[in-house]
Amino acid sequence: PAQQAIAGYVALARELDVSPAQLALAAVIGKPFVSSALTGQTSLVQLRENLGALTLQLSPETLARIEQIHALIPNPAP
Repeated sequence: PAQQAIAGYVALARELDVSPAQLALAAVIGKPFVSSALTGQTSLVQLRENLGALTLQLSPETLARIEQIHALIPNPAP
């Protein structure tokens, strides 16, 4: 199941021309109840990639697709 979830999120990120990390961070920090997100980058390249999520605005359609993937595979790695 985890591979199916990963494939869905990676495919969506590709369609949006963003990295999977940027998609994930944008989805998390876009939640009204989230005040911060902790990241674990280990290089300047990863830091720059993660910072790119700060300006990424996910459309309602994209958020719905994220929710669809989650609904199909709600807990891929118990």
